[in-house]
Amino acid sequence: MEHLEWWLEKAAETWEKIERFSHLISFADVKHMKDDRDLKEKVAEWERDELKGQKGEHDKLVQVLIREHIDRNRLHVVHYADDKLSSMRKEINQYFDAVYNKMERMLARLREERDFRQDLVNSYKRNIRSRVDQYCFETQDQLQRRIQSIKVEVGRVNGQEELETKIRELIRSGQKIDEKRAKIEFDAVWKTMVNARKAEMKLSIYTDVCVRSCFFEPIAVMFKTTIFYR
Repeated sequence: MEHLEWWLEKAAETWEKIERFSHLISFADVKHMKDDRDLKEKVAEWERDELKGQKGEHDKLVQVLIREHIDRNRLHVVHYADDKLSSMRKEINQYFDAVYNKMERMLARLREERDFRQDLVNSYKRNIRSRVDQYCFETQDQLQRRIQSIKVEVGRVNGQEELETKIRELIRSGQKIDEKRAKIEFDAVWKTMVNARKAEMKLSIYTDVCVRSCFFEPIAVMFKTTIFYR
């Protein structure tokens, strides 16, 4: 037992010297491997705290940007959404640049404390930049999808109002509307609505099916049903 204690003491002493004078001995890679493991754990911890753990803040950032920058009544004006999206993306970039700078400072402080090799630090600096950029991209994508969703919502409301206006006109006319006449009236209104939305949203490269499914499919049935059952 006494010999075991002596051996353990010597082993600990040897390991301490290896870490302290790693640049002078052939076991430098041992310290490098330990530093790499420690840095990996630290960077993972920072990512949990500064990125993954802040997902709620990223969602809130998207909501605030939309509330402050987007006028729903102008969403279908040509270039309006694109211009607004460009400026909001810049704000998101600034937000995540600040996050990266904070994590980079944390890495620099840790390097001073632990005397990590510069090439190892640079490797993890690139890793941090990559992870921050990924969260930045995801937040920007969420912003774009949310704006598109609002466009669809506004388009449906506007489309429903146009259809309801036509329904009221037909009802007030006192004319008897059969299925053939209803189809003609509906197709005329439909064509006007689809062409208007395609022009507003610059969707000339897409088919009418795209616009139909995005805006008017849910309210088309309402038009025909209302006409037939009045």
